[in-house]
Amino acid sequence: MFVLVCGEKESLALYHNKLYNTSWKNENEISLTLNGSSLDEIWSSFVEQTALYEEQAENVGSLSIDERLALQEQITKLEKLIAKTEKSAWKEQQPKKKFELYSKLKQYQKELEILKNGQT
Repeated sequence: MFVLVCGEKESLALYHNKLYNTSWKNENEISLTLNGSSLDEIWSSFVEQTALYEEQAENVGSLSIDERLALQEQITKLEKLIAKTEKSAWKEQQPKKKFELYSKLKQYQKELEILKNGQT
């Protein structure tokens, strides 16, 4: 667990299979609470507070932390793909290609909705 400091802003960072960090906040706004009675529970709590501070999916109560992190990563990748496809669709001039891009866009949006609502 690291506290990153840049001027008057702070962020928490930790490594759990990859590097995770919170958003930058003003000094003294960042806090962690100790939850659990064993080191594994406390570490899981730290990972949850740092890596999953803005969880994007619903109905994740039965998933492990690693599954929740993987789900969050899938959602982030899909959101980036949607933005890229949307941008390409706006730029495309040929109607057939534009229609194909919009079809892909609708498919990606449907997948994103399924992931966020927990209907895997």
